[in-house]
Amino acid sequence: MNFVQIKLDRFSKIQWPSICAMCGRDATYSANTSFTTTKDIGYYLVVITFKHQTYSIAYPVCRKHRIICNLLDHPARESLMSLAIFVLITTAVLWALFYFLVSLVLDVVGLKYISSLYLNNCGEWVALISFVLVMLYALGIFKPVKISNIDDDSIVIGIKNKDFFDSFSNLNRDKIKSN
Repeated sequence: MNFVQIKLDRFSKIQWPSICAMCGRDATYSANTSFTTTKDIGYYLVVITFKHQTYSIAYPVCRKHRIICNLLDHPARESLMSLAIFVLITTAVLWALFYFLVSLVLDVVGLKYISSLYLNNCGEWVALISFVLVMLYALGIFKPVKISNIDDDSIVIGIKNKDFFDSFSNLNRDKIKSN
């Protein structure tokens, strides 16, 4: 399902429906969605520095989805450099774990020869699939609510759940800005 985006006045108080952004049940908890921007880049003789600013807003979720929604937001709170390192390390760990587990299973079953042939031929595909999954996680594809853009006077929020979006836009009708 795609995100439906809505542009709001950045400095007005946002009102949220009292339902979970993922499933529509009664919401008793909140999760955060964040957006990190690079504010300043400094160039020195051998070092480059980055200054980041992170914006976060809390939205309602049920008990069942609280932990998963906060985990989905973790990459959005990171800087670009740490996110790139996270993607590379996580991809390598997933690839190594898969490589080890498949090798172990094929060796235990007695297919050591097939194990080496199989692993030599599919290692690149496993790395690619792992990389794509980690990138989708890092890009926030699975988040129910995300901040898409922030400028001087507005904020663009994307919402996946259509019913939640309808309730949200009704509550914030006076804060919606035209493009």
